[in-house]
Amino acid sequence: MDEAKKQSQEIKNDHIFCIVAQKQTRGRGRGGSTWHQAFAHTEENSLNASTDHKNIQHFPTLQDALKNETDFLPITFFIPALKLKIPIEWLSIVVGCALYDALKQTCTFIENTISIPPKMIKKEDFFLKWPNDIITLPGCKKISGILCETSVLNGTVNDIFVGIGLNFFNNPSFENSISFFDSQFSFTLTTDLKKSILSYFTNIFCQEIEEYLLHARSVEQLKHLALSRMTPKGTLLSVNKGATKGKFLDLALNGALILEGTTEPIYSGDVSIETSQIQNNSYVIPKNDKKFKPIIAIDFGNTRIHLANRNSYGIIEYIDIKYDVNFDHSATLKSELKSILENLLEDKLDTVDIFYSSVNTKEKTDSAILFLI
Repeated sequence: MDEAKKQSQEIKNDHIFCIVAQKQTRGRGRGGSTWHQAFAHTEENSLNASTDHKNIQHFPTLQDALKNETDFLPITFFIPALKLKIPIEWLSIVVGCALYDALKQTCTFIENTISIPPKMIKKEDFFLKWPNDIITLPGCKKISGILCETSVLNGTVNDIFVGIGLNFFNNPSFENSISFFDSQFSFTLTTDLKKSILSYFTNIFCQEIEEYLLHARSVEQLKHLALSRMTPKGTLLSVNKGATKGKFLDLALNGALILEGTTEPIYSGDVSIETSQIQNNSYVIPKNDKKFKPIIAIDFGNTRIHLANRNSYGIIEYIDIKYDVNFDHSATLKSELKSILENLLEDKLDTVDIFYSSVNTKEKTDSAILFLI
């Protein structure tokens, strides 16, 4: 992170880029904690860079940075503040959401790419622990840590630095650490497969970073996205080594943590899961409330488009859209479409079935589809 800040001043770029430490020796996390890098013991991996010049490098994209690697390396994203479209106080949590989504999609990619015997599929549940660690439950093992810092110029946030430490294929030999791959599967990968999986992950992660950070969303939407990825409500959390304890209740609209029995939201601190509930087997991950397969149905009628959506919770929304509607001047239509878009946002990690029918000419239908897009 510190070297990334120095290089950003030298590069003076107004675009997002990433800085890579091929061998990290002073990794740190929130509150001064230490992040230990896992080393992949392969000849192909370039982790053994011998000089500082080779060790710290910048790349225009994450894909370029990890192009010839067989494991994830410590990465710092440099993001000009002017490009950020979400409130700065949500940055840390939202980066965690982007990483969570990319890992979930990578799980699906691996299962669809490789014929895996059922006994080699572990698929431990993993969650976002406030504000941005990725951990397994009930094992409480850490997969990833994220550190967000800013530089300030004349009282205004100038540059944003997002440091990511991720145990992708390997992890340090600590009891509370596990790699993403080992938390989901129990078989050995070839070097080529590792490169293929890592390449897929980096592409998806970059897409998620851009989607989450560079597009405006309301704080209500951000809160909803975060809560659906976080440790379940009711999880007993400890803040600053037990100085404060309480069940996880909610997030404030500024992303602060709300615990049962506390009078004020918690804005920062070293948060851990109270291990007593794990050790005495009292911790149970709540069942997923999603019971339905998401569906979108579109019917192109003679005078209007009939649009319906059922989300994974069974909530159904209907909209009728006239072909000659002026979208910019229809507040009602905007509100109705917003409800459907929020449903789709909630179900972005699920497969959505789309049904469509038309009584019109192909040209009129194609024009209507372009309108909806």
